[in-house]
Amino acid sequence: MAASARVVNPMYDDENGYLDVAAQKMIPAEPSKISNIAVAVEDLEADTKSLRKTVRYLTYGVAFSILLSLIATGLAVASMSNTADSTPNEDLLMPNDDVKLLRASLEHQHTELKAQNDTLNARLEQQQTELKAQNDTVKALRTSLEQQQMELKTLGAPKQDCCQANSSFNHSHMEEKLADIVTKTKSQIQLINSSIEGLTSKTSTIAKTTCQAQEENRLEAQVIPMEAVQDIEPFIAANNKRYIAVAGKPKDNIYRLDDKGKLQLEFILNNTSHLARDIEHFRIDSIDFLAVGSYFHSTETWVTESVIYTLNTFQNMELKEFQRIETSGIYQFEYFQIDGVHHLMAINYMNSTTVNELYPGKSVIYRFDPLQQQFVEYQQITTAASHAAHFFTFNGSHFLFTANYHIQGSYKVNSTLYIFEGGVMLPQQQIPTQGATNVNSFVINGQLYLFLSNYYDGETYNVSSWIYKMENQKLHEVISVPTNGAFDMEHFNFHGRDYIIVANRKGKSVIYEWDNENLIEKRRFDTQTAVDVAYWEFNGFAYLAFANERKFSGGSANSMVYRLPERSICGENGF
Repeated sequence: MAASARVVNPMYDDENGYLDVAAQKMIPAEPSKISNIAVAVEDLEADTKSLRKTVRYLTYGVAFSILLSLIATGLAVASMSNTADSTPNEDLLMPNDDVKLLRASLEHQHTELKAQNDTLNARLEQQQTELKAQNDTVKALRTSLEQQQMELKTLGAPKQDCCQANSSFNHSHMEEKLADIVTKTKSQIQLINSSIEGLTSKTSTIAKTTCQAQEENRLEAQVIPMEAVQDIEPFIAANNKRYIAVAGKPKDNIYRLDDKGKLQLEFILNNTSHLARDIEHFRIDSIDFLAVGSYFHSTETWVTESVIYTLNTFQNMELKEFQRIETSGIYQFEYFQIDGVHHLMAINYMNSTTVNELYPGKSVIYRFDPLQQQFVEYQQITTAASHAAHFFTFNGSHFLFTANYHIQGSYKVNSTLYIFEGGVMLPQQQIPTQGATNVNSFVINGQLYLFLSNYYDGETYNVSSWIYKMENQKLHEVISVPTNGAFDMEHFNFHGRDYIIVANRKGKSVIYEWDNENLIEKRRFDTQTAVDVAYWEFNGFAYLAFANERKFSGGSANSMVYRLPERSICGENGF
């Protein structure tokens, strides 16, 4: 057989490796592979277009978020400035100096946001450059494939013995090249996806920070014009009006909330020779009582007399002394009822007549005697520098928990759960604590929980406080809460959601949202040595008040009342 003749075609040579029709006929499977590769490249091209579209939307989203932040923050500063200039009652609102500080802080935030925006824009430009390069690569690959397919169609039909080896080699070489390009393109897409995820996370963080800054500006703040505030006691009196009793310096005050929720001074308690640590409101037979716990006397003795007052709110806020009770460095009064009988417990921090004899002592439960019309001593409870006690009822049983702070040089001391049996409080359970300062209970979905604040373990204030669950009349640990010198906590329900607010004396105070026995941090308040927090609702609004004892750097600090926004601009209720 004569040698096969080769058809000369300018579209084909050995060096370029273009395929002729003969090669196509001799290796019929090869064109289908080229077609499959072309489809894969089309898919990659579609993915690239989708990624470009995602980056473009992210660019618009970041720019829009930053624009909204700047507009909202500017309006907040203007509003705050107008409010500070036009408020007729300046001692109850934020001072002009604080407005200036706030304005400076907001301007600093503007600068930071602009820098973050510039960084994001630079990253987006880099991503767009990489996507353009990838797109150019895909386009070149697609052009090459189209050229190969065109050549296959236009080549003449050679004899069957055309250079099959060369054609097979060229196909194999092209497939390897395409496979390498596809692998590199996939790697580039993975890098782009990772960059976009990071960019999305950064954008979300910036948006959240911006939103929280805007929420801070929406909080309506009032200053409590007192120093060294120790306790804030909100209550509704017999006249159905809302009052706030505040223990602090120079004297203890009682404020009334007007229709707009503003504090109006109603009464001043004249007890300048005593430092009041706590004020407890309760009611007996439609009569309002205020028990004022005097912690320390001006003659440098812990033993002093705390006073119980009756409060008449119907005739120009008349306060009358009802009874005096001897206390020793009292930290708290706790009022409770058992089977309709009124009790008042004095939680004594000291048990001495001088400042040198400290800590171990007795706290006293008093029972109201309707015949004598006074409280009489009913039971003594052993406590160790106790800061607080809390009474609660669950499943028909009555309990009392005492939070012990310090004993014999150690802050690692047991606090005690008591149960009411046989007419007295009996020890039920010992709970290890670390400088315990407060205790409170709350019920969610029919289950009782108890929050115990730990302040100090002898080495650090960064100790965990605990939430316990009551089961079978015993407490069981369920949640460890990171706290920084925790001094008080409150549970409240706001727009159908449960929250826990922790007052940290050594750091910022924190609001957590309750989520099925988990806590999610929602907001931080820039408090200064906070020793008490109170929550109340009035005329459809919710309020939080912090008692700031002093500044971290020393000197007096403003205690604040905040009205929470009814709806959040961050997509959540109030926070």
